[in-house]
Amino acid sequence: FRWEHSGRANAMVACVYSQLDTNEFQKIMFRSKWLPELQRYATLYAKQAESENGGAENISDIWGQRVRVIDLVQKAFLQDNLMAMLFLCSNEFAVEQLFDA
Repeated sequence: FRWEHSGRANAMVACVYSQLDTNEFQKIMFRSKWLPELQRYATLYAKQAESENGGAENISDIWGQRVRVIDLVQKAFLQDNLMAMLFLCSNEFAVEQLFDA
């Protein structure tokens, strides 16, 4: 599936966006002790997004409200790792904390 630009979005409040190197991201994820849970989360996310958007071809790159993401995290992660992942989903999370966790 290839991302396709389909319009323009304007933020109503200040926001932050980031860019990542997909190869480096993949290397980091494959070294993670949470790999099975990350894979389970990705599968749940993809299935939920496809279901709620009427097919994979209709999924927007802005789909995934915070409440939905937290619900999927709770389903995907084992209890021992759940609190850490919920912290990463919280408003208090900063990018700098990612590599300190």
